[in-house]
Amino acid sequence: MKTLVLFLSLSSVGLFAADRRNIAEVGIQATGAAKAAHAHDIGLTGPFPQAAGFIYVNPVGDVSFNTLPGAVTFGACVVGQTITPDGEATNGQEYCNADSSGQNYSFYLELSAGVFPGDAQTGVTRFRGVIIGADGKVTEANTFVFVHGCCAPEIPAIMSIVPSADGATVTVSGQFSDPIIAINGVTARILSSAVVVPTPVSSAPQATFVVEIPYFQQNSVITICDQAYCSQGYFHIPLPVQNGKG
Repeated sequence: MKTLVLFLSLSSVGLFAADRRNIAEVGIQATGAAKAAHAHDIGLTGPFPQAAGFIYVNPVGDVSFNTLPGAVTFGACVVGQTITPDGEATNGQEYCNADSSGQNYSFYLELSAGVFPGDAQTGVTRFRGVIIGADGKVTEANTFVFVHGCCAPEIPAIMSIVPSADGATVTVSGQFSDPIIAINGVTARILSSAVVVPTPVSSAPQATFVVEIPYFQQNSVITICDQAYCSQGYFHIPLPVQNGKG
């Protein structure tokens, strides 16, 4: 079942990650080959620019398209699509913002619920979220989920994710330049960044971002979307060391 929940925006949030492990035999990764092999659309031609939102896959297998506050303005619509390894595409219901009050809403669009079943097709499933603006402009976000198999380089590639000792910030490095970053499905607040575009310019940019962590949670999921494609990783923060009293 695919559902949509409309909710007022949550505050900004941070991210970080240490280890990359598959959970329930699912690794979330995107490859250039996967993009070419699964170049489907939703009755629209693409590719399209990065949507003001991200595809989030949590550790139990739920997949959702989360838009940033105000991304789906009055008259704009949002829709999701699932493309299985054999190329079968299933479009979700299109939802449109009919609220003309100007409130700054975010949209949560459920693309898949629950752990992927044991009989799920082996290979990569593509999840796609699309925003169609009232002016006709189209943007999108995509994530690829590997089932019963692993692994391939991610795009955007997350190279290292290191939380600070006090658990207040995280430093994430990799091949991306202008990402949308979230932790546990909530948008992250970026505190600082440094992006180096190598020569030739066709090479992938190398970037480092410092992001605020809004609350302590030991096991979480980081999501980074750049150029309309998303990658994710899992992280663990050790409990703070407490000095005993003498």
